[in-house]
Amino acid sequence: TYALCACILPPDEAPRASRVGGRGYPIYRDIERDGHAWSVLDKRKSAVIARPVTVTPATESARDKAAADLVEAQIKALPFDRICKELLDATLIGFAVSEIMWSSTPAERRATGAIPRSQDRFKFDTANALRLLTRSNSSTGEPLPERKFIVHRHGGTDNNPYGLGLGTRLFWPVFFKRQDITFWLTWLDKYGSPMPLGKYPGNATPAEKETLLQAAIAIRQEAAAIIPEGMLLELLEAKGGSTDAYERLARYMDEQISLIVLGETMTTTAAGAGLGSSQADVHNDVRIELAQADADLLNDTLNQTLVRWIVDFNDPGAGYPKIGRDFSEPEDLTAKANRDKTLSEMGLEPDDAYLTENWPGWRRKAPTLPASGSLPPEGAAPGLGAAQRPGGAPMPAFAAG
Repeated sequence: TYALCACILPPDEAPRASRVGGRGYPIYRDIERDGHAWSVLDKRKSAVIARPVTVTPATESARDKAAADLVEAQIKALPFDRICKELLDATLIGFAVSEIMWSSTPAERRATGAIPRSQDRFKFDTANALRLLTRSNSSTGEPLPERKFIVHRHGGTDNNPYGLGLGTRLFWPVFFKRQDITFWLTWLDKYGSPMPLGKYPGNATPAEKETLLQAAIAIRQEAAAIIPEGMLLELLEAKGGSTDAYERLARYMDEQISLIVLGETMTTTAAGAGLGSSQADVHNDVRIELAQADADLLNDTLNQTLVRWIVDFNDPGAGYPKIGRDFSEPEDLTAKANRDKTLSEMGLEPDDAYLTENWPGWRRKAPTLPASGSLPPEGAAPGLGAAQRPGGAPMPAFAAG
């Protein structure tokens, strides 16, 4: 059990943290308190874990296939999608750490779970190795055991092992939106309902002024009020100005948040595309490409850590399999049928091999045969008909199939 320690900020975070009270990583976690920001970030992560997991052996040898089966069995026994989603927190913050729990039996060393750990508890040394900050060593941290902690980075480089998450881009749009909504609520509080205005004569006594004030307060609270004769009490309503500017700014910031996280806006703003808009399909393709890129980076992290650790513990020397996510989309049969219809109208005809491969379960219709004894069409050339044997005998009908 590791004790929670004081936060040691990485160098690239210090300037930003100092501008907002030295809060460090919680600055970026607070971004998810915004409903729209949380929604698009969760949408981006869910687009990865919604895809089925694949495990490909290193080679076709029996040993490498057995290693792949071992990795696949352990992954299926884990809450693997939850682990992946927790590691994808690096998308916002820059890096994410997950501690693997191991159990041993005489036959196998098995990964039984993973616990996400707060970024505040770690720092990296000059060799980019992860170190745990403790109460006794809050400066350089303690070294960690091997094959224990997975570190996933977003935007990391050799010079910055802490990564560069989307929080650095999302901070200001979310901040401006919050300020805008604060002013919006203040405006609504002042002008959402009429404000009472009392007028008293110049010779009014303090008691009369207090009577008028209490009457104004009573009206504000939607209660009845009475005032002495000679005093005036009226309601002020907002003249000019509206909340439209506040709303437009809030929506603009939401669009910027969507653009930063998803690379597009139309899949989160229905009014931006309209029903049937082809541009919405293009924007959705951009979102899927981002999800595939996130999946590739996460798969690379897992293949370099968890997959290798499972093989090294249980079958050292075997080839390392590869974890992947299947992003293949089901074929659009309507578009395919329309294409085949167009080709048929152009005079082309598919062969049996094409039908078997592309339209399994379907076969050509049997030709429609004319009734026995019917006359050939007017103008037809004499000779053998399509449904006649040599000598004029009619051909037998064929059953479908």
